[in-house]
Amino acid sequence: MANILTEGAEMLTSSLVWGGRMTFDQLKELDWLKNKSDYGINLFIQEAERRRWIGTIDKEGKPTVYYATSKGRKMSNERE
Repeated sequence: MANILTEGAEMLTSSLVWGGRMTFDQLKELDWLKNKSDYGINLFIQEAERRRWIGTIDKEGKPTVYYATSKGRKMSNERE
């Protein structure tokens, strides 16, 4: 059984696979994350990054954008 951190990272990745690229503020608006703290969401992001399921785009002066990597898309499709 996967732990809560892994499950959250999987769900976050799947949200990015199906919803496209998102900023942190857009992620916070997802129904399943609305009641999570910023800290909790960041833990899911860190776990997904550690597993290389998501990547980031950092442009100076703009919010960070999160996206699903090919490894993340593969994991998400296998989960379905």
